[in-house]
Amino acid sequence: MRESFFLDGTRKEMGATIFGDSKGNLSLGNYGGHRSSSEAFDADLEGHDFAWTFSSPPTAVGDFHTHPYKNHVPATFSGADVAFQINAGLNFSVVQSEKAQWLLLSTAKTPKIRVNSNDMHLNAAVKNQKLMSLGYNYTDAEIKVVADLAKKYHMVLYEGRGGVFGRANY
Repeated sequence: MRESFFLDGTRKEMGATIFGDSKGNLSLGNYGGHRSSSEAFDADLEGHDFAWTFSSPPTAVGDFHTHPYKNHVPATFSGADVAFQINAGLNFSVVQSEKAQWLLLSTAKTPKIRVNSNDMHLNAAVKNQKLMSLGYNYTDAEIKVVADLAKKYHMVLYEGRGGVFGRANY
């Protein structure tokens, strides 16, 4: 996914929501993230901008978006990204930052609960800062925090480049 910028030159998160129907047909909606900002991708879970029709009502099954805003330092999922995936009941989410990519899969054991997005985001940021104070670089600290969240919520974290992923071992 290419980077995108606002007219004032600030970076914008880009992405799309992946929808599926009962027959297994998939399509993209909200390409680009119409209401996205420099620090948040806005996934349209309702499919308001569909230019196609499904034979049955579509369901959001996943999303992907970029994280272009960390001074050219790869940034994986934020705590808010993990919370969104859980709260929305998405099967997967993909983040790309620079050339690095991450895939977070929900499993049958991922809880069907509401988590507090703000709390998860802030707690993840605090843990990230603590790990950095212990000598981790930004990206490794962030991956460790996300890996811990994935384990806690019975999710699986993969990392990759060029669309080829392997299980993250943190």
